[in-house]
Amino acid sequence: MKYHIDQREIEIHTIVSDLNGTLADFGHIPEKTQLFLHKFLQQHHFRFILLTSDKRDNAKDLAETLGVEYHIAKTSTEKQQFAEALSEPFFAIGNARNDIPLFEKAVLSFVILGKEGLHTATLTKADILVQSFEDALFLIADNQAVESTLNQ
Repeated sequence: MKYHIDQREIEIHTIVSDLNGTLADFGHIPEKTQLFLHKFLQQHHFRFILLTSDKRDNAKDLAETLGVEYHIAKTSTEKQQFAEALSEPFFAIGNARNDIPLFEKAVLSFVILGKEGLHTATLTKADILVQSFEDALFLIADNQAVESTLNQ
């Protein structure tokens, strides 16, 4: 999908998301969120990557349930290395301090203020604050809404 960001047109087809506190609440992804993500990916054809520290040791099972790829990054340094190695532009979604390097490398980043809260340092590093994972996907699906939110 094409977006006009920072006075340039850029095509983005990849979303990198944290798992716990972002997509999952307390280790569980609600069924409505699973269905929403599945429908979103079918309609919009984004590559979706879970990048997680896997604190609850369930990333593999959740990624298989969702049918998405996942990578373990235990530290912010590992998340930074993953982001630097990614060859395509991407959106980032997260809520934790270890997501900050991901936010800094993303074309556009969303911080989630969900049930598990957020680290306050992410507020100054993310581009857009949203209430839920679904809200981030709604904005990603509507390039005009993204452009309006970023309008100077």
